[in-house]
Amino acid sequence: MFPATGYVSTLLEAARRLVDDNESLRLIEISNFTIHRAITFDEDDAGIEIPVAMESIQRDENRLIISSQFTLSSAVGKEANTLTKVATAFTEIFLGQPNTENLPAQQPDPANMVEVAKDRFYGIMGDLGYGYDGQFRTLSNLKRKLGVSVGRVGISRLDDERQEPLLGHPRTLNYALQVSTERSLLPGLIVVPLLSVRRVP
Repeated sequence: MFPATGYVSTLLEAARRLVDDNESLRLIEISNFTIHRAITFDEDDAGIEIPVAMESIQRDENRLIISSQFTLSSAVGKEANTLTKVATAFTEIFLGQPNTENLPAQQPDPANMVEVAKDRFYGIMGDLGYGYDGQFRTLSNLKRKLGVSVGRVGISRLDDERQEPLLGHPRTLNYALQVSTERSLLPGLIVVPLLSVRRVP
């Protein structure tokens, strides 16, 4: 099955192509992101056609924003001869120099939090069919209290040999997705409002 974070990574790359070579990309904001149908394939499949369209493109020269509607399509089923809409989203691309101040500042962990065992979290994920292992089993220091939860993600260096690395690698995006599922997997655990990322060799 095509991973959910693969759709987001594809969207980011498509959005980047709307920015001219003489312009700088400051921020990409995604809203109304919806996966309408899953893309499934066999291991022996040579490839899957997934056309991507960025439509209704508008440029606001005063606010330096490019807005567009993202659509990803695919042939559904082995005998399908027509393309079906698989994922959609609305994107806004903010032009200008990148700056860490564009994102919320990292906040200190609240006091009196209760630790959540890493094995417990990944055990529940495994019971649901998510076989996270190796480099995908990276959450640690999971803690919670009423109304808030936090965690740490160790991100290893990605072996990306592209001349132009991906804006958002599916594996990196998957780390954040794991943290966002804590609320529904562990009783009483609330989703982390801000994600702290610790980069490791």
